[in-house]
Amino acid sequence: MTTSRNPNIAILGATGAVGQEFIRLIEERNFPFHQLKLLASARSAGKKLMVCGKEYTVEEARPESFEGIDIALFAGGSISKLLAPEAVKRGAVVIDNSSSFRIGNQSGRHSMASRDYSQPKLLHYHHAYGSETDLRYFPN
Repeated sequence: MTTSRNPNIAILGATGAVGQEFIRLIEERNFPFHQLKLLASARSAGKKLMVCGKEYTVEEARPESFEGIDIALFAGGSISKLLAPEAVKRGAVVIDNSSSFRIGNQSGRHSMASRDYSQPKLLHYHHAYGSETDLRYFPN
């Protein structure tokens, strides 16, 4: 990630409930970004969404969608297994809310952030039982 500017962010699953929560948190916390890319299935591609007072067009998620992306927020379920490694290959840090990369048995009420060491730069964030999600940006 370039430290001289705010990050380029992609949200996979932007039209779903978790993707909408990512958007709400970005707006609520004034999360800084340089560019924002909203991604979803082919069925949702072309939809218009407002984020921080600006209209964005949802794009179909493809491996090349992550070119130039610094942070990829994944709310896409099983598609994470296919696209998260592609995003990482293209230099993105992936924060995945699906069960695709969980380490061990996630049986309880604990929120956790865990690193999948087989996938460099892939961070899984597990949000349990309605506790508040925390998105922050810490520039170098």
